[in-house]
Amino acid sequence: MDTQAVTKEMMGTFPLLFKLVFQPCGCDTPLPTTQMQALLLLSLQGPMNMTQLASRLMISKQQLTKIAEALVEKELIERVGHTANRRVIFLSLTAQGHHFLQHQLDQKAASLSAFLALLSEEEQKTILEAFQILQSTLKRMNTTTEF
Repeated sequence: MDTQAVTKEMMGTFPLLFKLVFQPCGCDTPLPTTQMQALLLLSLQGPMNMTQLASRLMISKQQLTKIAEALVEKELIERVGHTANRRVIFLSLTAQGHHFLQHQLDQKAASLSAFLALLSEEEQKTILEAFQILQSTLKRMNTTTEF
């Protein structure tokens, strides 16, 4: 198998997937993509300090400071002190942030479902199988490989 060809296909596919999942879908997404990603990460992984979240978003702490400030002002996240070390501050979703994110994900799911409904049953089955294989493979890669 030509690993360079596989790499090229993956590198071409990931931006398309990213756009499909994170770009506005005509629904009421009033937040920029990076702010939505921050909310999603905090929802999936729980509270994180600035360094952890910036690393996972692959942005600088300075960039994250602006993003976090905007999300705090919108009352979607909050800064929470560490119980053992008061100098450590975590970012955490608020109840309003959870509700907002769920609403956005529901809208995105409805948009994706409408798109998939345009495909034949065979195409839908093929896409489902492809994503199941991709997810399984990426999970295996994530646990066995340090990038």
